Amino acid sequence: MVKQSGIFILIAAVLISLCSCTLLVKPLDRKVHFSEQLSQLENAIRNKDWKNADENLEAAKKTWQRVKPWIQVEIDHDYVHEIEENLAKVEAYIDTGEQADALAYILLIQETWDDIESL
Repeated sequence: MVKQSGIFILIAAVLISLCSCTLLVKPLDRKVHFSEQLSQLENAIRNKDWKNADENLEAAKKTWQRVKPWIQVEIDHDYVHEIEENLAKVEAYIDTGEQADALAYILLIQETWDDIESL
């Protein structure tokens, strides 16, 4: 009887943790600072500091690769695809010095990230 209860509790804990991955987004963001990196990238783009923008983008992409496995279990893959697609666009616009377009796409990434946090 005790063994069955222990197995039930273990299975319930695993299912709850798998179903609540979006509850990890805010604590995860506080740990890896993805929002902060996006803000730094936005500021670099606003200041047309392309060298810094490129460095901030690379840092944000590395952080995104660390965050993505934790959140993609529960959220719609459209969110993941949208962030990755917009990161690629931001990279292209930074490379060509297109401030308006780079800024528009970094703001879209930030909005998508905020949407993920609010799920």
